[in-house]
Amino acid sequence: MKLIKILSFIMALAAVNSIISFTPATPQFIYYGFMLILLFLGISKSNNRISFLIIWLLIASGISLALNDIAEYYNPLGRFLVFLLGILVLSPMLRGTYINQIKIHLFKYTNIFLLLITFLSFLGKITAAYSVYDYASLFSGITTGSMIMAPIAGVSLLICCWKIYEDNIHKRTKYYFIILATTSLFCLILAGSRAALMGALLAVLFLFMKLFRGRLTKMVQVLVFILFVLAVTSPIWLSYTETLTTKMEFAESQGDQFSSRADLWDYRIQEFTESPVFGIGFANSHYGLIDTATGNVEPGTSWGAILAMVGLLGAMPFLILIFRFLFHLYFDKINKLNSAFLLGILIFFIVHWFAEGYMLAAGSFLFFYAWLSLGVMQVYKDTKKIVVL
Repeated sequence: MKLIKILSFIMALAAVNSIISFTPATPQFIYYGFMLILLFLGISKSNNRISFLIIWLLIASGISLALNDIAEYYNPLGRFLVFLLGILVLSPMLRGTYINQIKIHLFKYTNIFLLLITFLSFLGKITAAYSVYDYASLFSGITTGSMIMAPIAGVSLLICCWKIYEDNIHKRTKYYFIILATTSLFCLILAGSRAALMGALLAVLFLFMKLFRGRLTKMVQVLVFILFVLAVTSPIWLSYTETLTTKMEFAESQGDQFSSRADLWDYRIQEFTESPVFGIGFANSHYGLIDTATGNVEPGTSWGAILAMVGLLGAMPFLILIFRFLFHLYFDKINKLNSAFLLGILIFFIVHWFAEGYMLAAGSFLFFYAWLSLGVMQVYKDTKKIVVL
């Protein structure tokens, strides 16, 4: 188990390093090499059960590859293989003692890194000791872009809210996490992602709804306190909304509050209608900005990308998986705090998937964390044991 902890720490560090702006990028052979090592440990040390739904998704992805003529510059087979590797290590596909421990430790270490990234990003903003803006002059903290910073800050906010209500937490520690929750909210607002902000606020709301179910008075007290704090501090945090305001003004001028994603959604819908059952092919795209040198494309939405690329055949198992987790986490009574946190994470991603397309993109950090979160939800469903921090 000690070896698993060490390797999981290195794997989490390698994943997080890929989104840090001032460090050399993690070489792919190291990143996927550690994944292969973890996979070997996970499948060689214990008997594993296999998720039928994930197998269904993989088969649908394979069929979409076989039935479509996909341009070579997309490298569909190579991308499918690294997608398969990521799914085997991170997702709910494999369920056993060692692979579960790998997911738990990966989740714990990654969450710690996300808190650290958020804090250092805010520190850079208030001290101006180092640059926290990307090439487009948008707040990105110490990450490679604002669209990465925003979901990280959103998850960090949720982790802090979970920690604040942990049993037997020391009062001083609680105050630290209240401060960190505040800095996370500021970073989230600064990054200017409406989808991440909406997802994070809904996630926190669902966390409180789960924690205080049957205790309406307590929940109202908490919400009133939060609203009071926001009102009192509004002169401070309103000054951080320049990115959000700029985006909203531009969208309003276009007649659509979400115009930045409307065209991408239209492309994905058009692709879906061309082949609704089997999809246009894994890692494929027919419309939008396509870099033929690298094969990179901006899907604009994970929901749309799944429907377009692998069709209803691939979307169905994914939807069933999500609804199963939603149902289980919402009604679970074994460990309210942990199930409330995981429910919040799921709500956050359900919203964020409407605006960012990374669930089939294995090289993305958000692919890593989202599928890892789903894998940990399965671990909790099976064992009722997880570690958040």
